[in-house]
Amino acid sequence: MHDSWLLVALLAVPFVIGLLSALVPPRLGQLLTVASGLASFGLAVAVVWHGPLVSALNGWLRADALSMVFLLTVGFLYAAVAIFAVGYFNPTGPLTTAARRYYHRFLIGFNLFCWSMLVATIVANFALLWIAIEVTTVISALLVAIDDTDRAAEAAWKYVVLASLGLGLGLLATVVLYYAGSHVLGSSYQLDYARVLAVAHRLPPRVVRLAFLLAVVGYGTKMGLVPLHTWLPAAHSEAPGAGAAWLSGAL
Repeated sequence: MHDSWLLVALLAVPFVIGLLSALVPPRLGQLLTVASGLASFGLAVAVVWHGPLVSALNGWLRADALSMVFLLTVGFLYAAVAIFAVGYFNPTGPLTTAARRYYHRFLIGFNLFCWSMLVATIVANFALLWIAIEVTTVISALLVAIDDTDRAAEAAWKYVVLASLGLGLGLLATVVLYYAGSHVLGSSYQLDYARVLAVAHRLPPRVVRLAFLLAVVGYGTKMGLVPLHTWLPAAHSEAPGAGAAWLSGAL
């Protein structure tokens, strides 16, 4: 394992572009979004090239063989959907004030959504993973409701309620896993992947199985696992095509 600036750059690029999208004209924001998507995908490929285990910020960020699979998926979709969105939002005439506001909101939400997805793939701590996925819920719900219609608001609220219900179970899974680790690591420790994996064979099996079951149900609700998948049709139909692609392809 070695430290690399690639992971830091991978998170910095979409975050900065997301903030810049609020300040620059929408057409320039589209170009910056495409550049950010391509750069993020290139950085993801570079992380894989530097593998099999890359870390940064004193171990707070980590990309191992499993996370690199998701990292490539997110990076590729970021680039592909960003290119698609240029044609999807391509007005032929001058932008009205309402259209300009809409494009700004979309570009900000889109880039920050991609950023939060990238964070979730490379954080090195179970608690930070839960926080990152919760952030994806908030940002993606705003994308679902971007049209400011009653149906969009209803779809967004349904998504938030069910996803938050699932993530509540995901948080409980994290707490139970921490309890399992306390039998070996003591009552106070960092819930890092490496630390837990190093003592995994010594953890109480039944407690770990309970944490796993809670995680499957909790995070499964977030991804639309039956029977808590009823938010999917409404959210996909109300979200912009580019947002729906993210809900389907990566989240």
